[in-house]
Amino acid sequence: MTLATTEPNPLLEVTDLRTHFYTEEGELRAVNGVSFALARGRTLALVGESGCGKSVTAQSVLRLIQPPGRIVGGSVRLHRGPGEPPLEVLEERESSPALFELRGGRAALIFQEATAALSPVHTIGTQILEASRTHQKLSKKEATQLALDMLERVGIQDPALCLRQYPHELSGGMRQRAVIAMALVSNPELVIADEPTTALDVTIQAQVLSLLKSLQQKLNLAILLITHDLGVVAQMADEVVVMYLGRVVERGPVRGILKKPRHPYTIGLLESLPSLTPIGKRLPSIRGSVPALSDIPPGCPFHTRCTYAVAGRCNVGAPPPLEAFSAPGAPSEERFVACWRTREVALERLMQRPAEVAPSEPPPLARPLEDHSERVTQTAVPPAVGLVRPGADLSAGLPATVGVAAADGLGPDPRGTAAGTLVLDERPEDKLAADRTEAEWFDGSDVQSVRESDEDEEPRS
Repeated sequence: MTLATTEPNPLLEVTDLRTHFYTEEGELRAVNGVSFALARGRTLALVGESGCGKSVTAQSVLRLIQPPGRIVGGSVRLHRGPGEPPLEVLEERESSPALFELRGGRAALIFQEATAALSPVHTIGTQILEASRTHQKLSKKEATQLALDMLERVGIQDPALCLRQYPHELSGGMRQRAVIAMALVSNPELVIADEPTTALDVTIQAQVLSLLKSLQQKLNLAILLITHDLGVVAQMADEVVVMYLGRVVERGPVRGILKKPRHPYTIGLLESLPSLTPIGKRLPSIRGSVPALSDIPPGCPFHTRCTYAVAGRCNVGAPPPLEAFSAPGAPSEERFVACWRTREVALERLMQRPAEVAPSEPPPLARPLEDHSERVTQTAVPPAVGLVRPGADLSAGLPATVGVAAADGLGPDPRGTAAGTLVLDERPEDKLAADRTEAEWFDGSDVQSVRESDEDEEPRS
């Protein structure tokens, strides 16, 4: 039995969910004892490589599993208002009105490929109107106005034109926005986003993520995000559930997991990020590939790829259960890990950290890799931004937590930083020291105003 969820007032509560597929190769356990909870206004990310059971978990929540698959156990509860009993999704008949209301009404699904999700022979307007009128008692005029409002809300510049267009007439970003509008037009409480930015370029991806975050804040949406992109997780998620071969191997707050992963699989996923690998060093990777569901190894399913596995302990018996883990000095950390050697792995990683720099040496430009991942994955509070003052005394070097962001050609030594160079300071406000006088510091709004004022200046002759 998977460890119970801990969310105090969840909208969605999944407990010990099990979905199996019955094929010629035998019984394939695609989802095996998954549990999590998601509250209104929060985002939970399901993370893992392809084939780990993320999409099947999401489809099971909406009862969309088709033969030869079958949900064989567990519970999925969608809570209503105060005093009302929750909807037991797995206990409803397939023809139940409550299940009909759930799919596309109370819960919406954003597919990872907008082109496949949209009908090529119907206009965008026809498809959005169908979605709204199916779950709401609206006239065609009311539904059309609602569709126009929703398209405008998701950032479509000309909603009236978009309603008349076919999917092939839209760019990839506009198609994805149309799919998001179709999902939200029925005012759902839960949005399941199945890799919504996979087929988009980086610029459009950032716009779509920003859109989802903005809509979540305005509409108080609960978002179940399915992705393998840890950068997306860092930007969007409040809590992370890491899955491997149908099981949850680690669960906890996004900041804690990205900064200090505890399960070897999570550690491997983070260490394989190119942004965390120094230039000239070989990019770390998890050896091997995800085994087939018909060939799951005994013991811990990850032991064949794990660099911390111990023979006779990790490769025998039943898989390790998901258990609460509290690191020394962090007793309140809500972390759950499925590993026989969680504490030993934490100790081994602690012993492998770089030694502290002696006080007499110049302060380093960057912190150790594990701590630095917080900035790279954008999970920390945005750093303060500053410009080095003319005539500043930098003979002692910049503080250890100050990094040069744009010192092209000046080398890695911060003492050589020229006036006007952009620098970053990641220290929390209550830790700032008087040595910040070496630069002119701005917050985000100040930087934006400076940028706009520069753009407004007349070109110099």
